[in-house]
Amino acid sequence: MSSFRKNGADFYLGRERLALVPEILAAAAWWANRIEGLSNEQMELFRQNLASALVEKYRGHWDASEPTKGSAYRSILFDEFNCDRVLQAVARNTFISQFECRLPAEAVVMWVDPGAVTVKYLTSNKVKVVYDAEEVQGGPTISAASSETLNCAQEYTIAFQGNVTGQHSMPFQRV
Repeated sequence: MSSFRKNGADFYLGRERLALVPEILAAAAWWANRIEGLSNEQMELFRQNLASALVEKYRGHWDASEPTKGSAYRSILFDEFNCDRVLQAVARNTFISQFECRLPAEAVVMWVDPGAVTVKYLTSNKVKVVYDAEEVQGGPTISAASSETLNCAQEYTIAFQGNVTGQHSMPFQRV
């Protein structure tokens, strides 16, 4: 089992000890950055709560040796007819009113897999890589700006330091 250490906390990859792995943090940050009309505090609270909810949902459905196994279970869908239950629950628990109206209109599906987080825009059929473990071998960095203002290299760089402002970066280290 691989593990990482950040700010004194261990992040475990594996079936039994799934915790806040970079993929989950990247997914939570991506969704939090897309909600319109939130204060920085609300955005951060949503991001933290979503990361925790995804850890619980994915427990027992995460195998780094077979990253595509369970991919459908780990997908997150938002379109005109469906809003993923985890997103709805976290929005409700974070007191975000009219959550579905605050997200961009284009339908998306996100896959959160060991080593990669990808988003497919269903209307335009564009695919964006939100996190790729192979591209962040030197340690992840944060970029919380909206995807419309980032070039490809910046968009694929994800930051994990406990905030969504992207002002500081603490790389993960193998322990």
